[in-house]
Amino acid sequence: MTNVPNFQILIFGIFITTAFAFAIVASTFPASLLKFVLGLLAIFFAVLAFSMRYYYYIVIPFIHARGKAILLDEREPFFIAPNGNAIMGKDGGFTYATMFIRIPIYSSSTEMSEEERYDFSKLFSKLVSLSKNPIKITTQLNILNKDDYINKLRDKLNDAETRYNNILSKNDAKPEEIERAKGEATMWHNLLDTISNANSLIAVSYASVTAMGGDDEEALNLAMQSANEIMAGINSIYGVVSDIISTPELLMLIEPEYMIPFSTINQQIKGMR
Repeated sequence: MTNVPNFQILIFGIFITTAFAFAIVASTFPASLLKFVLGLLAIFFAVLAFSMRYYYYIVIPFIHARGKAILLDEREPFFIAPNGNAIMGKDGGFTYATMFIRIPIYSSSTEMSEEERYDFSKLFSKLVSLSKNPIKITTQLNILNKDDYINKLRDKLNDAETRYNNILSKNDAKPEEIERAKGEATMWHNLLDTISNANSLIAVSYASVTAMGGDDEEALNLAMQSANEIMAGINSIYGVVSDIISTPELLMLIEPEYMIPFSTINQQIKGMR
């Protein structure tokens, strides 16, 4: 029973004690329905006791699932640095800071020749060896949140339809004026349909590096030092200008609700019905 939570030991003790109690009480009765029921209860609590002993990590979430809220850890997994350019976390007496460096490369290997692919792989091998600290290099696809843009298109469409209806209501409206207003309304309508129904994705390539320090300031300074080394290497290798990703764009890399915006997904689901 070593290396198990105190709560687990307590629940195991309660269940196993209850099982023994039912078994002892059942043994004092002659063969009857009551003895059978007490025996089943003893077996039931014995099973619960050994489930808590060996399958604690499954049983507890299953019990709490009825409340639809499972607490895995009371600590926050991370928090955003005050200047918004890193995520930070604490473990024991140490602080960890992670920074994300944008790699502005928008070419694909599918569009390259064999020679170009070979040259690109050589550059990538140089990128991996930029820092003594481990570097995570990622290209991430996010669903683009088009809600603000779609709302602007709706406003443009409403304005165009209002102008078209106003022109139609005029007795002296010229045919070319009516056609121009009708064409504008049709244009905004077609654009809104195209943007609303298309799946828009955004690709972000970045390198992330983590540094450990005794406090927040030390961890941030060490992470910034490593990030500056990596950015200098990226700029030299690829001939681009890299930068450190900060909030709110940083949230797209770490928060599910920003990776897949709820409102955008909800609109796409409605569009498929």
